[in-house]
Amino acid sequence: MELKVSGKKLGAPAVVSAQKGKAAAPADKSPLVLRNSEDRLALSRQALSMLEQRNRENWEQAQKRWEQAQGQGSDQEKMLNSLERGLRAMKLCNRIAARLRAGDRVPPEDLRYLMKNDPAGYRLAMAMRKPKENPKEWESVLEDQDRREGTSENGGEGATPDGGQVSGGATL
Repeated sequence: MELKVSGKKLGAPAVVSAQKGKAAAPADKSPLVLRNSEDRLALSRQALSMLEQRNRENWEQAQKRWEQAQGQGSDQEKMLNSLERGLRAMKLCNRIAARLRAGDRVPPEDLRYLMKNDPAGYRLAMAMRKPKENPKEWESVLEDQDRREGTSENGGEGATPDGGQVSGGATL
């Protein structure tokens, strides 16, 4: 392969060549295949500067896209964290509702959490509950973080959204 830049002064050689070793051709190959063993490219200074300018512009555009992607990454992370919290709350609510439907006893903080995060699920679980003679007493499914969130938003009281009080430890 041979590269040639015309009109180039000082600093770089005018002709840069790299030739591939020519292998002996078998007698059965056509002369066209042997003829294309070398490629040549000749660029003027103007064409070279135009290519360099295009390369710089492409690089700048890639940098801008990367910076925008980094800025959007924080928004996407916030959205992902929000969706993770929502999914976690849904799992906890489903677990509490399943215990209620089975007729077992659920701690009052779990009831408040279910009422706050899934009022429709609470009503449905209460409507579908099956009475048991010996209901199982469950420990809370909530972690400390969930308990803190529930008490800080409700002011630490056991109030329902309707304004009534939740009876602590009642068989539901």
